[in-house]
Amino acid sequence: MALGLRSYQAHSPILAAVSSVFRQRMQYREQGTVELDGVTTPRGWEAILNFAYMGKLEVTPETAGEILDAAESLGVPRVAEICKTVLIGMQAEDRLSPAEEKWETLRSLEELYKEGIGWDLELKAEGNSFRVHRLALACGCEFFHGMFTSGMKESHQADGPLCTRFTSSDLELVISFAYSGTLVGGWDFLLDTAQAALQYQVSGIWELCLDFFHHQLSPESSLDVLSFARAYGLHDLESTAENFVLRNFAHVTATPKFLDLPVNQLVEFLSSDALYVLNELEAFQGAIRWLNADPAGRMDRADKVLRCIRFSLMSTRELKQVRAEKMMAAPGHLYNIMVDSLASLPPGPSKMEQLPCRMRYPQKVIVTSGGDTLAKNMATRSPTQDIWFSHRFWNGIGLVKQAEWRRLGQLPEEPRFRHAVAVKDNVMYIFGGKNYYGVRDTMCSVFKS
Repeated sequence: MALGLRSYQAHSPILAAVSSVFRQRMQYREQGTVELDGVTTPRGWEAILNFAYMGKLEVTPETAGEILDAAESLGVPRVAEICKTVLIGMQAEDRLSPAEEKWETLRSLEELYKEGIGWDLELKAEGNSFRVHRLALACGCEFFHGMFTSGMKESHQADGPLCTRFTSSDLELVISFAYSGTLVGGWDFLLDTAQAALQYQVSGIWELCLDFFHHQLSPESSLDVLSFARAYGLHDLESTAENFVLRNFAHVTATPKFLDLPVNQLVEFLSSDALYVLNELEAFQGAIRWLNADPAGRMDRADKVLRCIRFSLMSTRELKQVRAEKMMAAPGHLYNIMVDSLASLPPGPSKMEQLPCRMRYPQKVIVTSGGDTLAKNMATRSPTQDIWFSHRFWNGIGLVKQAEWRRLGQLPEEPRFRHAVAVKDNVMYIFGGKNYYGVRDTMCSVFKS
């Protein structure tokens, strides 16, 4: 484009997506420099150019008329509407943001693609041909961006189709995303899409898939996502999926995917202290469902699986349900696993430390900080600075529970009691408190750990 003594370079598909004049030029394959003298002023043209690429329009009552003339001359209705709103002094409450304007431009570019206007590249994959805009593909996929901008012969190849090593379905996926910026499909489609995004370096597709995997997990999809994350070494996603399975184990065991779980992975879940179940019977029922899916082929692994069940955490009623299972009937090897587990339960609190059987709870412990403590003879009391945490729990007889406490640290400043405690994002905050039994001894401090 030439305007006065200046020349401008721009991408035809971008201009055609916002301007009817440039759309018509592209449709009729008009070539050569576009003379803008007498059509618009530099300020009006630069405002439209900035709008086409950035979605932004800097317009004031003083410049609105000039930009409006340029928009009407070049057929840019979105810019014209904004300028008219500014000229009549109305507040454009429904005006689109720059990001939304760029989405509108992308949708217009997609219309050009669907109508076959301005195609300048033909791609071949597995014998199928795809005609596209080189610009759209370079913007939507790092693989093609590198190909078209790195000086390779493909960057200036104009005649003849460009052969690729893409599969036809993968290339169709990349083209669709480049023009729409969206993905549509179920979980199986998304897993295949994520693999293609990693292989062909399509960061936009990959980020969408990764965000969906992190925030839209379900019992039906979590095991597939976990396997995918482990296969590709995606440690953050692996941790997210694994934590989801542990927190929703009872629901995961009800899915068909659970029955295909490798035995080592099942043992890993059942052995975890972070396995969240309402009671140990849920863990046992999950194990039995997995074993019953292939009794002949999996019975030799039953010993390994059932030794992960913490029978000593079960109530008498729950143990009766365990014994009602056919494979747990007495006498038998699997029945003996349960008996041995219960036989190791010590009769009294004095032998509790011999039973390292932790209650299941998802990556959390009970913490006590400071407080008002009694002397051993219960004759006096005094504030303390100690912070303790529950290292492990045991079941006792009936409803009796026993906990092993370990010292975590010490409160800063002085001992305190009657303080407030809050926990957010695994950080503990300690507010105020008192350090003596007087009236004016309130502490004005906050700590976090």
